[in-house]
Amino acid sequence: MAGFLIYDPLYAIITLVSLERVSHRYHFLGNIHIIKRRCTELVDNKKLFVGNLPWGLTNDSLRDLFSQVGEVVEAIVITDRMSGRSKGFGFVTFATEEAATAAVQQLNEKEVEGRKIIVNVARPREERAPGDRGGFRNDHRRSY
Repeated sequence: MAGFLIYDPLYAIITLVSLERVSHRYHFLGNIHIIKRRCTELVDNKKLFVGNLPWGLTNDSLRDLFSQVGEVVEAIVITDRMSGRSKGFGFVTFATEEAATAAVQQLNEKEVEGRKIIVNVARPREERAPGDRGGFRNDHRRSY
């Protein structure tokens, strides 16, 4: 792990600065904030996020669209677990970084079935607190 420590006495923050992707966990101890960071693998520049997809687009049609640029290893349209309908975004993984870069340049804001798709390098998924599934949550429910 390549990196170095920085101590900032003004905020009493200890951080690990690295060339690698870093995920965060924050802890508050009195007036001292300590940031614990766990270094993980480098960002995969071969995996692309594709947003604003047409609702009828399938995994195969997404693969066909991106295979014009280079060899596609994987193409997935993200669907809702309950209904099975597309959520309007997906991910495409290329065999090489060069093909992924070319796909971003050629296909970003390209019109597909009447919608301008958004293509960029996928960011790592952020860590969530245990039990945090997102969405609306009402903790003040009454029992009847």
